[in-house]
Amino acid sequence: MVFKIIMKNKYLYQYLATFTGCLCIVSTGMHYGWPSPALPILLSPDSPIKITNEQGAIISTFQEYGNVVGAPLAAFIVDRIGRKLCILSSAPIFFIGWILMAQIKSLAVIYACRFFAGVADGLIFTALPMYLGEITHPSVRGLSGTLFHVFFVFGSLMFNILGSLVSLRMATYIAATIPLVQILTFSFMPESPYYLVMRGKVDEAEASLKTLNNGEDISNTLRDITSAINEKKNKKPSRWEILTEPSNRKAIYITFGLRFFQQFTGITALNSYIQQIFVELDVPMKPSTISIIYFGLQFIMCILVSIIIDSTGRKPLLLYSFGGTALASTTLACYFFWSKDLDLSGWNIRYIPISAIFFYIFIYDVGLASTPMLLLSEMFNSRVKAVSICSADIFLSALIISVSMFFQYTKDNCGIYVSFTTFSIVSILGGLFVIFILPETKGMTLEQIQDYLKGAKKENIEQA
Repeated sequence: MVFKIIMKNKYLYQYLATFTGCLCIVSTGMHYGWPSPALPILLSPDSPIKITNEQGAIISTFQEYGNVVGAPLAAFIVDRIGRKLCILSSAPIFFIGWILMAQIKSLAVIYACRFFAGVADGLIFTALPMYLGEITHPSVRGLSGTLFHVFFVFGSLMFNILGSLVSLRMATYIAATIPLVQILTFSFMPESPYYLVMRGKVDEAEASLKTLNNGEDISNTLRDITSAINEKKNKKPSRWEILTEPSNRKAIYITFGLRFFQQFTGITALNSYIQQIFVELDVPMKPSTISIIYFGLQFIMCILVSIIIDSTGRKPLLLYSFGGTALASTTLACYFFWSKDLDLSGWNIRYIPISAIFFYIFIYDVGLASTPMLLLSEMFNSRVKAVSICSADIFLSALIISVSMFFQYTKDNCGIYVSFTTFSIVSILGGLFVIFILPETKGMTLEQIQDYLKGAKKENIEQA
């Protein structure tokens, strides 16, 4: 009985396509989680290869340089080979990289594997948001978009758990099975109907839509997609369209602005330096346990948000996130500022910053963790979506590197309280950005969002 109900669900294949497509994000999350158990081994006296602390820092961020290569590559091929094949092309890169990483032959091999993992990330972070945005119904698009981050955190959590239970080599071999599972499952999912219409394959687009809607009537949806694509084809193409068209410029400052505020709330610094921060707080816990709790809390919150985002909307969750991260960062700034002159080691006050860190993660994942990526999949029209998401991906890599460098510099030269003071101020500014700039896209189709960006009032769009 339950099986029959599941099989008759209108969005069944949209969920399946989302789930199997996001398996590549598990691989990405595992690569981002790899340094946590790996660097202590590589920096230890018994390391199979000797590396310095500076080389360890380079290893932990080396993926971002590959991402800068992979994102433009994806923008070039995603409208030529399709979203599905672009996503699948990341799987062999991940698989080969994991196999080589398991050997730990030399520092050069590690650099190369991390770099090409970044290339695969560039393919994924450009093609997957496009695919998810184009295959899902507005009523479940929020869920599919937030699953992107759920799978990422799950990958980081799983590698940290594996790293504490088995050897690093065995954990790496286990990670290599994920891209194989994706090839065996995602290969059978439908291609994006938007891409198929763009390539003139209307019959295949109709078949894809029927599959994605589990046999429901899709004539109106196909007509809307075809009309939107034809309208864009009839316009004279311009390489500068992303900047010259007002709706695209508006989408740029909305999505790029939100991404800037997201990163400068300090999430990258916490993810990269969480163990070091807890060491400074003199927490009597093993580093591996700290990482597992940290990513485990993120994972639980991501699941909860994915369930409620389509009913609550994007803006309320973002406002809660910005307000909460501002409060948590202010608490941490005050603690580290006062700890310069006061001896707090004998007091239970040290549990205040510990609570602030875990509260930060809890409230960050309410809205900031996944909404920026979701909006990227919604905001841009099909003509410029590839280059816009590619640009946003490169922008994100630059932000991650910048925030890490900023945190490291201020922590070493000014005091860690300066870092968290800055993060608190940016969180407040981010909340104002959401209130006055960010539109609410809950329940709107991709075509309706484009009408809104062109100046139409939301109430008029919903009545049309």
